[in-house]
Amino acid sequence: MNKRLLVRLGTIIATGLLTLGLARPGYAASVNMYLTAPSTSVAKGHTLSVGVHVNSGSTAINAVQANLTYPTDKLDFVSIASSSAFPVESENNGGNGAIRIGRGVIGSVKDDQLIATITFKAKAVGTAEVNLATSSSATEPGNNKLVSASTTGSQYTITDEA
Repeated sequence: MNKRLLVRLGTIIATGLLTLGLARPGYAASVNMYLTAPSTSVAKGHTLSVGVHVNSGSTAINAVQANLTYPTDKLDFVSIASSSAFPVESENNGGNGAIRIGRGVIGSVKDDQLIATITFKAKAVGTAEVNLATSSSATEPGNNKLVSASTTGSQYTITDEA
């Protein structure tokens, strides 16, 4: 009898926790991070500028973390340029196939914003895929809740020198 009572009580408590949301991770609404470039084709030896964007829709955000990967056999990392939407720089690292960009703003922003622009140098003919990692995220102001980010990478074609 006591064993059945404990099992029943445990089931009621677990159901209550799930219903109240206490067992859910601390994520708020979703944002979209994506890449843009003037062209998806670049000649070997030339530079390629890639914009890293976040679209939060109506959700206010005050910080972003964009983590990217790129093929070191096709691209050399050159630099990261800040944007006016996120002027506070917390992380700015690139090289060896990985880029980490951490940015913030005093106050908050909404909608579609440029986070930063990355410059690569094309070094070998072929297709280079630049991806945003699933660890990329944004933060809501006030409650510091992480806003999960859906991510969209891009492919770039590197041609022989023009």
